[in-house]
Parts: sequence; structure tokens; C-alpha cells
Amino acid sequence: MDALVLTGGSAFGLAAADGAMRYLRERDRGYSKVAGPVPIVSAAVIFDLQQESIDLPDANAGYHACHHASQLPE
Repeated sequence: MDALVLTGGSAFGLAAADGAMRYLRERDRGYSKVAGPVPIVSAAVIFDLQQESIDLPDANAGYHACHHASQLPE
């Protein structure tokens, strides 16, 4: 596994995993195949759409989350 995505937004939150895959693929991370790396990304989503106002996560949210996580000190 190359990444684990934890998100809200019910089924809409699954789009965040796509952003994580794009981020990793751009950095040559993932299972090596002729067509290029295939990142292995697992995702878990919670149902939180009962809130009055919620910004739905999308692929850009997943991409930016990976970028910011990679900047954290180890």
C-alpha cells in the first residue's frame, strides 16, 4: 500500500483517493507496470452529509493532502 486516505463526504469522498493516486503516480510511486506505476491507495469514508454546510472532498483535496503530508517532518 502506498497511501491510506481517510475522508468524509460520504460516497463523494472517494474522489480524494483519485487525487492521492495522481500525486503518487507523478512521483513514480506504485506497482511497476509497462504503462507506468499503479499506486495502491486504500480509502475509508465516513457519512457526514447531515451537516448543514459541508465542502465535499474531491480529487484536488486528496492531491493537496498528500502534498502537505509529504512536507511534515519525520
